[in-house]
Amino acid sequence: SCSPSFEEKETRKNKKREKGAVLLTTSYASFLPQRGGKSGMRVISSLRADSDQNLKEALMAPGTLWNEDDDIGSKNEVTLERTRENTIRKMSVFGSVKLEDVLSNRLDKPLDRRSFGKFCKTLYCEDQLEFVLTIMLFKETRPTGILYRETVTSIRDQYIKPGSSREANISSSLRRRQLEDIKRALEEGNDDTDVFDDTYKEIFNLLKWNVFHKFEQQTVLYKCVVDARSAMLWCCNRKQTPNCTKFFSVPEPTNVVHYRLYRLVASILGSIALVLYYMDKMHRMAYFCLFANFLGLLLRSICGPRLDPFSVLVILVLEPIVRTFNILETKFVSNKARRWGEAMSCVWTAATIVGVWLKCDPLVYALGGSQTLTGYVHSFSDDK
Repeated sequence: SCSPSFEEKETRKNKKREKGAVLLTTSYASFLPQRGGKSGMRVISSLRADSDQNLKEALMAPGTLWNEDDDIGSKNEVTLERTRENTIRKMSVFGSVKLEDVLSNRLDKPLDRRSFGKFCKTLYCEDQLEFVLTIMLFKETRPTGILYRETVTSIRDQYIKPGSSREANISSSLRRRQLEDIKRALEEGNDDTDVFDDTYKEIFNLLKWNVFHKFEQQTVLYKCVVDARSAMLWCCNRKQTPNCTKFFSVPEPTNVVHYRLYRLVASILGSIALVLYYMDKMHRMAYFCLFANFLGLLLRSICGPRLDPFSVLVILVLEPIVRTFNILETKFVSNKARRWGEAMSCVWTAATIVGVWLKCDPLVYALGGSQTLTGYVHSFSDDK
């Protein structure tokens, strides 16, 4: 066979260098998990339980549950190179990451199910992950009749029986009890999908404390969430009085509900000011609404919610109403440019006040109208 040319060798070397650079680069994208298992990041997919055929495919090739590139029927052969632990990228995280979110594939790389599966492969414990995912798919699909018997028998032969191809790492007493439960379920024919619960819990805990804990340490860079409510009530807690640096800081990450409520209040005040200015160019209430907007934006850009009078209205009054009626979903986003945006809005409002003082109608309606319209758009949309 012909030996590769010099150009081909150089191309291969460049590809290796580029691949290595990507693997070794540390990523600091922000991720914000929320309460109730919901995530601030987009939901990618759930376990593939669209039909009974997917359950059969998962039993034939369990590796497809976390690596969709695996060929059906390969029986989880090592088709990917085992990635070294020090090549896993890190992601800065606000809040906490749960194994349930990773297994349900709710998170983006490098906290998705496929990345976790690759990490399990480096520790030679991907069989534990595949068993947990298989049981999750089994409980979600809830097969009946012949398919139920075939599925339970296949799981027993692959994971439970001593000396099986993917023998689960469980105690002998649990293994014996699990085999008896399987036998009883097959004899009774009641299609009980909870037959593997005891084994599932033990394997899940092993995966959580022995594997996921290491994955979390090497993949996640935790950051502290600054609570806007505590920041607003700083004067009521003398034990945690902020120093000068913390006092003049903006909460990070940004609570989207707070942001949208701030913009809604500011837009309502701006609308009132424009209407009153149209009716009477010397109306005092128009000046008051514009000055209130200017003051709130200025204080939020300087020290966040600590001195802003609107923070009391938004955090202590409007947010509880939103939570009570479940109007908006609580989410956090990393928005380091928020202070800059508040400052620019403050300058915009100041220019509108100058236009009102000069009675320059084009300037007032152009600046005030555009700012008010933009505020309404931001308050009623999720795109920040």
